[in-house]
Parts: sequence; C-alpha cells; structure tokens
Amino acid sequence: MNETTKDEFLPFRLNEEPPVLRGCSFSEVGVIAGVSAAVFIPLWMIVGKIFLDFALMGIGVGMLSVMGSVYFGTGYVQRKKRGLPAGYFPILLRQKFERMNLIKRRTIDDEYIWSVGRTGKHDGKK
Repeated sequence: MNETTKDEFLPFRLNEEPPVLRGCSFSEVGVIAGVSAAVFIPLWMIVGKIFLDFALMGIGVGMLSVMGSVYFGTGYVQRKKRGLPAGYFPILLRQKFERMNLIKRRTIDDEYIWSVGRTGKHDGKK
C-alpha cells in the first residue's frame, strides 16, 4: 500500500539538527547546560565553603542544579520553539548580539523601503 502523508519534504528535515532531549537539539542542550554549569557550580562551591567549610560538597549540589536547570530549561525552550520555523532562535540570538555590538554585523536590520531604482518613487527612505 502506498499512502501519502502530509509530512515535510524529507531533505528539509535532514538539514536540521535532530531533537535530542525534549524537542531541543544537542547544541541547544549544550548551551543550556554550559550556562547553568557556569552559574550554579561556582555559586554552590562558594555556599559550601562558607557554610560547611567543604567546597567539594558544592560541586555535587551544583551538578544537581545543572541537571534540574537542563530539564526545566529544555521544557522552556520547547514551549518557545513551538510553531516557529527551524533556525529561528539562532538567528534571533545573532541579531541581538549584533545590536549590542558583541559580534560583527552580517544582517541588514534597517527599516527602509528598498527599491531597484527603476521607478523613482522610493529613494530608499521611509
């Protein structure tokens, strides 16, 4: 039997990163885990050193915090990604970094009316 489905064209899906955990790709999970590890592990090491005089206890609690933040962070990203095109958030993040002048500008974000110069109606201004 040959049934037709309304799935997307297969090569378009093959060019995307596959979802690994709760609808997030490996790179998204890596960013969530990296940011949460950079925040929670030093924080809990300081708390462990101050209150327990044993900083290694903070590493264990920090790792548990990282696992929890990965779980809840991937759920948050999954809700935000629902209904948006593939690659939306990397482009959005890149544009925000460009506006803050953290990286070189590669996208055009001016709100002008662009024309090919044939009609003379628009001179490139709003």
